[in-house]
Amino acid sequence: FFFLMIRRPPRSTQSRSSAASDVYKRQVIIHRAIAGSFERFMAVLTEETGGKWPFWLSPRQVMVCPISEKFLDYAEQVTSRLKLEGYEAELDKSNVTLNKKIRNAQLAQYNYILCVGEEEMKTQTVDVRDRDSKDRIGKKTISEFVQFLKTFEPAPSQFFENLRQKAFGNYQQQANENEQQAEMRHLNNDLLYNTYLAGDGLEKGERDDKIWEKYSSVEIDKVSYPNLFRWSLLMRKIKA
Repeated sequence: FFFLMIRRPPRSTQSRSSAASDVYKRQVIIHRAIAGSFERFMAVLTEETGGKWPFWLSPRQVMVCPISEKFLDYAEQVTSRLKLEGYEAELDKSNVTLNKKIRNAQLAQYNYILCVGEEEMKTQTVDVRDRDSKDRIGKKTISEFVQFLKTFEPAPSQFFENLRQKAFGNYQQQANENEQQAEMRHLNNDLLYNTYLAGDGLEKGERDDKIWEKYSSVEIDKVSYPNLFRWSLLMRKIKA
């Protein structure tokens, strides 16, 4: 950023005139500010948002609140998964009521608040609440919640996509493969303690059928995705 600062010249130069004319010249200062400009930008943005940062820019994106200490291990698992996905997630280990935890997270301006208890631990889900609303968004599996968060990520510009295409050539194919690998990793994690993907993981459901339609013809690596591989063998036996 550059600023053009017009100021009164020193007294010693006020009586000087240009050699080409008798018109007095006013001095200006060209000021280049890097850190100062960034600070001004952050100040304006903070004032504009009132501290309620949009999700993609927020330093406090998700707070995980266990109902009691009995579910602390599962809450830590959820928090670690979100951090692994690259999100700013924190765990409330305080010994206060759930309502107090939720209220503290809202006052601290966390975008989303996840409540976990016995039911969530059994079904490998989280109960999602929004920062600005008293209504619950509802229950989601961890993978579904991650996909929900991805919808808030800013889309790359067309210029950036064109530049990346020039740089990597077959980038789109690589991106599709990476996306599939990420989904397979999520599914493998969901099957860590479950036999099936749907419901409580004990019986096959609609989600299993949808995933099977997508992966029935995909060769699943037994070493990289052992739980998903086990599930595929079971689904293949059922569908036979």
